[in-house]
Amino acid sequence: MSKRRTRTEIRNEFIRLAEIYSFLGDATGEASRSGWLSKETMIEDFDAQREWSWPGVPEDQRDKTRWTASTHLAGLQEGINDFVEGIWQAIEDENEQNPLSDAKIPELYQERTGRDFFEDVGDPMGKVKAALRRGHIATEEEFRLLNGILSNVDQKQLSKRQAAKASTMLAEADADPQFSQTKKSEAQ
Repeated sequence: MSKRRTRTEIRNEFIRLAEIYSFLGDATGEASRSGWLSKETMIEDFDAQREWSWPGVPEDQRDKTRWTASTHLAGLQEGINDFVEGIWQAIEDENEQNPLSDAKIPELYQERTGRDFFEDVGDPMGKVKAALRRGHIATEEEFRLLNGILSNVDQKQLSKRQAAKASTMLAEADADPQFSQTKKSEAQ
């Protein structure tokens, strides 16, 4: 059984991920969009345990759960995973004509920080492959990752056999009353 982390440990992890998220926003140009949450704003909201105000999301559609340190950390990790899914696709489809493509982000990250991108952000494809080896979906994150990959008709991350298995696993999770409705709705 893993040791429960202290709020300080969770906050330190949150700050580390907020720095990565900010890097990704700058590197992809997303940070210039209206409504982008700055690292400073995210840390302020984390410390105050405030809900993030996503632009364009009506009040009645916002998550009504209590925004704890763990909720913020999970939300930030999900945002990073969304970026990383796109980066994996870009690496698969790498366009040498575009030197600023998402496929170059891991290399740019290495140059700026001296650290390995996938060691710092986690490897979502590793999580997908682990779920496929296990044969069932155990977490909301796995459900969302598999769902995201399969929703891309041009996906190249999974073989046809793996994609078929992933599709079966998603259907089983969808039909399983133990896999809560909340997990499925949050993952979509």
